[in-house]
Amino acid sequence: MMTDKIAIKYIIKPLEVQSNTLDITIKVENNKNDLLLLKMPIWRPGRYCLMDYAKDVTLFNVTDKYGNLLNNKKIDKTTWEITTNNESEIIVNYKYYANTLDAGSSLWDGEQLFITGITCLMYIPDRKDEPNQLLIEGLSNCKCATPLKSNPNKEDSYRWNFIADNYDELVDHPLIISKSLIIDELKIDKTIYHICYQGDGNYDREKIKGDIEKIVKSQVTMMGDMPCEEYYFLYQIPQPDKKHGLEHRDSTVIVFGPAYKFDDNEHYDLFMGFTSHEFYHLWNIKRIKPDVLYPFKYDEIFYTPTFFVAEGFTCYYGDLSLIRSGVWDKEKYFKNLAKHMTFEAKTYGRNITSLAMSSWDSWISHYQQGNPNQHISFYLKGELVGLLLDMEIRKNSNNKSNLDDVMKIFYNEYAKKDKGYTLESLLNISSECAGKNLKVFFNDYILSTKKLNYDILQEYAGIKINKIDDDEEEALERLGIKFIRNSFGQVGKVQPESDAYKAGVQQGDEIIAINNKKISSDNIKSLMNYLKSKNEIEISLFRNNILYNLKCNYTQKSSWKYSIDVLENQTEEQKANLKTWLWI
Repeated sequence: MMTDKIAIKYIIKPLEVQSNTLDITIKVENNKNDLLLLKMPIWRPGRYCLMDYAKDVTLFNVTDKYGNLLNNKKIDKTTWEITTNNESEIIVNYKYYANTLDAGSSLWDGEQLFITGITCLMYIPDRKDEPNQLLIEGLSNCKCATPLKSNPNKEDSYRWNFIADNYDELVDHPLIISKSLIIDELKIDKTIYHICYQGDGNYDREKIKGDIEKIVKSQVTMMGDMPCEEYYFLYQIPQPDKKHGLEHRDSTVIVFGPAYKFDDNEHYDLFMGFTSHEFYHLWNIKRIKPDVLYPFKYDEIFYTPTFFVAEGFTCYYGDLSLIRSGVWDKEKYFKNLAKHMTFEAKTYGRNITSLAMSSWDSWISHYQQGNPNQHISFYLKGELVGLLLDMEIRKNSNNKSNLDDVMKIFYNEYAKKDKGYTLESLLNISSECAGKNLKVFFNDYILSTKKLNYDILQEYAGIKINKIDDDEEEALERLGIKFIRNSFGQVGKVQPESDAYKAGVQQGDEIIAINNKKISSDNIKSLMNYLKSKNEIEISLFRNNILYNLKCNYTQKSSWKYSIDVLENQTEEQKANLKTWLWI
């Protein structure tokens, strides 16, 4: 990149801390348009729903290089049209409200400046491929973590001075600037991994570094090479219980709290699960992409039946990498897998919505509330279909191929040639690897709603899926009621055909008592166990501030879940297959 020829410069200046506001200037040189369009993206990679980033833009104005105001107007909710008067240099300025912390947001709160460029940086549609420069004003006494390239041509008034080959690169490279930022480094082969923490907590940095090294080596071994020379793990560690991850081309941002719960094994295991999942996205979706993502169009939504590959297969390999690397043992992996199988089997929407349709409807159903009994997760079911597809390929090819090979073909023959895949190409490559046409498998588990059958796991690897009593399930789920998370008593979902459904309980109801006894998170389990001798109970609830007392049959006195066990009489072939699959 010739840095002296950069014609589009972004300058970000944090304003008063209490305003949570950024002053953003865009200097555009070499303008040749009488009418210049600037746009805010309507979505961001990694979250396939409409995002109203433009709502946080205020005080938009434009001048020429002499400070003369140029006319502009907003022509839709994300686009501004500027009358340039044929001026070659245009200066755009606006304020952006940055007061959200999630893995794909921007935040200025005095403790840190966190920038996810796609949320706050406008672009010129016909100049997206040009080089960009990003300057941060102030904060010179802080530390910075970002995969953005430092500009060798420094400007004295800006300590933080970065360049990007194009707009896509600019907004796909997040940035944290903070006094309290902690940065560890890990070198594996030729790649440097930056492990960065923003926020205090009782996390063990050495343990995390050691486990990251195991995960990285496992995934790089599987995929064949590491596609970048530097990679950033950007951890935001908040005090509240908040969890979110987002992949980028050469980095990931993971928000993971509570900050002082890292000594809890389940909390730490989930943290490493996030880490492994997001790291595998380095290949799957950041490089291996559906055909509709060539090129990125930030002002258009797109449709594909293959989001389950991008997210579900990443869930599969994220967890599989944990056992292959030795971060998890076999028992932990099987317990987690059985939990996912149970959740999918108890999701009523699996009878209604196919995996392909769930992917297609992501924009309208996955990230927002609709009919809770229609929805399935293409993350979760995609993981399980990935598992079964892996088993199908292994079994039918006599262990000559597996799903790993499919992903490597997508990486080497598609991603490296800037070619996107389709559902048809997934079927064709999977069938070639299996040595058998897998159209029936795809029709059953991807295009329709046929119940997942796990018998192949026993046949191939000698592991058995069992149904056992579930003493840990929320007590009211026996009735078919699921509360909204962190809102005890608020009904988020009622399972069709369940006792509660037949009694007339609805989503949105507030349950306050059962058999005239007030319910709480402390007493509900013991109360429902006490009432097991009853065939009918009374549920007291508020609906639209009106009290209802509903008679409800109580037929489901216990619950079940899946467990996974290795057969005692496992054959030598099954033992070898299990070892080949899990690398144990």
